[in-house]
Amino acid sequence: MSNPFVRVSVFHGQRQLDVSLPMARPAVDIVADVVDLLDRYETSPDTAGEQGADTRSSITSADTHTWVLSLPKTGAIDPHATLQEFGVQDGDKLYLTRREEAAHTPFVDDALAEVRSTIDAAQWGYSGEVRSSAVFGVAAVALAFSAFLASAGLWVQGLPLSLKSWFLLGVAIAAAVVLVGLAAWSRHPWMRLLGFALPPVVGVASWVMLSSLPGPESVGWWVAVVALATVPAVWAAGRGRPAGGLAGIVACCALAVVAAGVAGAVMAGANIYAVCAWGAWLPILVLLIAPSVGLRATGLPTLIRQNDAGDAVERAAIRQFARRAEAASRGATWAAAAIALGIVACLSASPVWQHGVIALMLLIAVVLRQNGYADARIISVLNLVGILSAAMIAGAFVRWCQAGWHPLVRPGVWWLPSAPADLWVWVAATTSLCVCLLVMLALQLPSRDEVQQARSARIVSLIDVVVSLTLIPLILACQGLYQYYWATT
Repeated sequence: MSNPFVRVSVFHGQRQLDVSLPMARPAVDIVADVVDLLDRYETSPDTAGEQGADTRSSITSADTHTWVLSLPKTGAIDPHATLQEFGVQDGDKLYLTRREEAAHTPFVDDALAEVRSTIDAAQWGYSGEVRSSAVFGVAAVALAFSAFLASAGLWVQGLPLSLKSWFLLGVAIAAAVVLVGLAAWSRHPWMRLLGFALPPVVGVASWVMLSSLPGPESVGWWVAVVALATVPAVWAAGRGRPAGGLAGIVACCALAVVAAGVAGAVMAGANIYAVCAWGAWLPILVLLIAPSVGLRATGLPTLIRQNDAGDAVERAAIRQFARRAEAASRGATWAAAAIALGIVACLSASPVWQHGVIALMLLIAVVLRQNGYADARIISVLNLVGILSAAMIAGAFVRWCQAGWHPLVRPGVWWLPSAPADLWVWVAATTSLCVCLLVMLALQLPSRDEVQQARSARIVSLIDVVVSLTLIPLILACQGLYQYYWATT
């Protein structure tokens, strides 16, 4: 009697499964067993930890196509045929692929069957995970569209609101809250981004509610409210992932605290330009101490001291605390970059050119601090802040030059499209923007030798720290000189 099993190797991507398969069972039953075996391996805790993959994204749930086994010579095995009918022997290599990716013979016996199989493989069957994803997708689009239309109707409204406006406000907030709930549930991986519908809706609603306040006060409170509204969206997007969106949460909370502090100071009678000038050193300090603060805030040094004392520390605990430390440091850096951009935007609208000098010093510190980080997510943000800041400062200096370096009679935010700014102001800002972009491409795009790069980093690191530490007291001295001497003489 012949052996009822055949020993083969099944390949799927980078995985290999050596298994004995029955010769007389239909291929569709064998495929289900093979997929189940590979799925158990790929979603095991050890494999998930090594790959950093989400255990919910398995090959049985994430893929919407039909799996088939195929031979390089004979092509895809018919689902209703047996391995014996296809001449599979011991030691053969089978490939588990989607039907449209499987190896096929150059000629077919049944053209209509091939047409049907091709169309079936190209279609997403409306069942199982596909149906669930489609239903939630339609619901998400409908809710997002409702929130957008309701918010658009509120943008130009002012207090007191009419009954219709209150209804539109309720519709927008309710739709955004439901989207946040869907993002927190995250039945499908793409749903985790639905929570970001909340910040725009809250931004429109808070803009309407704060429209009666003066400009400097309303902008500060508006930034604080929108930053806080972004926190649940970031939490929902990072739920179930390493660090859980801690970087975004730290950045939003820090930005909200600073914006609320500025708004409160302005409400107490302080000048918005003076507040930004006096606080221009804060982003520089945060950029200097962010890595060490991130380490201490997460408790990682405690584990390191335990390990130095000879105590064993779990690998999972070290990785968890290290990821949190990195995320907290990155979030603090993002917050510092956002605060720096806001300060430059405010000082570029100042009536006096002395505030432009302070903004220029802040720009230099932000650009130099790129050397202190290796994360592309931090360097890219600092690059963006530096380029935008340079453009705003260039346009502001043209305004001050046109006024003869005297205080502007009508200061304001010139970089808004509706602002009455001179043509040459925009020419200077645009030219500065283009030049900075070209310089960034020329300096950072080409790959350099590692030895040369290390030498350059060592030199720039020394200059970076010294200049940044020098600029902190220099900014305070410049603002003090202007406020207590220049402005009174």
